[in-house]
Amino acid sequence: MSKIINKTSIKKVYVIGKDIKETFYAIDRKKRGRILRDKNEIYYLIKNDLNNNDHLMIKASNSTGLNSVALNIKKGKIYAV
Repeated sequence: MSKIINKTSIKKVYVIGKDIKETFYAIDRKKRGRILRDKNEIYYLIKNDLNNNDHLMIKASNSTGLNSVALNIKKGKIYAV
């Protein structure tokens, strides 16, 4: 996945979970955001780090529970887990 990301115009990649670290460190340094500790940090990221016209893509397996984050964003509840 990191090889694909490195070839794109993606500016920042934020990840969550212990199993993604190897992929994260293979991403070009300038594209690395940070490793998030939990779902609450995603809401903080949205509130404080995203700007108008930025795009947010959430890609995860269902076991991570990030589907609840996507559903809350769709419902306009971006600050509640």
